[in-house]
Amino acid sequence: PGFLVIASVVTGAVLYFLNCSLTFLAARFLLPVEILVWCAVSLALVEMPQMKSDG
Repeated sequence: PGFLVIASVVTGAVLYFLNCSLTFLAARFLLPVEILVWCAVSLALVEMPQMKSDG
């Protein structure tokens, strides 16, 4: 039982650490992507009425 407790605690700690670092990495990498996507969407929304009026 002692080994199982230690193993579960270690596994939980590793998963927690991985989760935190993955979240940190995702935040660092996804934030610029999110901004780019947001800019592209707003640009598309701005351009669409002009294209409709032209066509």
